[in-house]
Parts: sequence; C-alpha cells; structure tokens
Amino acid sequence: MIRLLIVDDQATVRQGLHMLFATTPDISVVGEAVCGESAVDLAALLYPDVVLMDVEMPGMDGIATTRAFHRLRPQAGIIVLSIH
Repeated sequence: MIRLLIVDDQATVRQGLHMLFATTPDISVVGEAVCGESAVDLAALLYPDVVLMDVEMPGMDGIATTRAFHRLRPQAGIIVLSIH
C-alpha cells in the first residue's frame, strides 16, 4: 500500500486529488496539507511514501517544502504539481 500525502493550498485541488486516489486500491491518502509548514509536520507523523506537492503556496513554497521534506523523509517520492 502506497501512503500518499497531498499538499496544496487550494481546497478544491486537494479534494479532487483525494477523490481520485480514494478509488485506487493500492494507494491510501494518509493526509492533506494546506501549506509547506503543515506538510513537514505531517511528514513526521504520517510517514508518507509519496507526496503530491504544489509548487506555488503562501508561506513556505513547494520548492522549500520539498527540500525540508527530503531532509526528513529522504526515501519518500515527491511529485511536484504546477499550473504553470
């Protein structure tokens, strides 16, 4: 089972991704974060295998969050999302 964390400041994006992956038998959405700071906090608690990371977020952006997350969970995969 792949443990997935969704990180995006837009609620509709998080909800849509959550609904999409909720129907996938080998993926479990273990959490959602609205900003980079909460994503790093959740990584320490939830041990996700994969993170879907928005690039553009207020506060700690996706690039800085990816760096911090990688230091905490270097074995986890990070997929960066962008509308650009």
